[in-house]
Amino acid sequence: PNKAVASAAAAAAASRLVTVLLLLLLASSSAAAASDIINKGDCICTEGYIMDQYCIQTGRLLDNWEVNTLEQPGEHSLHCLLDVLWCVDSGFTVLGDPDESSTGGLYTVA
Repeated sequence: PNKAVASAAAAAAASRLVTVLLLLLLASSSAAAASDIINKGDCICTEGYIMDQYCIQTGRLLDNWEVNTLEQPGEHSLHCLLDVLWCVDSGFTVLGDPDESSTGGLYTVA
């Protein structure tokens, strides 16, 4: 029974991760469609830490309250991104690189 529960939980987490990745792909595609001209070979991808809106709005990582969200996004756990409903339900964004000139070195919200 415990293996079945663990397997079901892992399947549910994997399903949520796939959903998040598909949403990010869709958002990326929507942004690209809004562009005036897209040429073959143009990069429409972005790289960065994935952060839920809940943790961005609170300024702290739910799973590590001592960490400022935009100072150390690498400390964010998959548990928060996949299992905590108010984080999952809040939506996600990809953080941009830290910007020393306008944010004092904090990661930026794309």
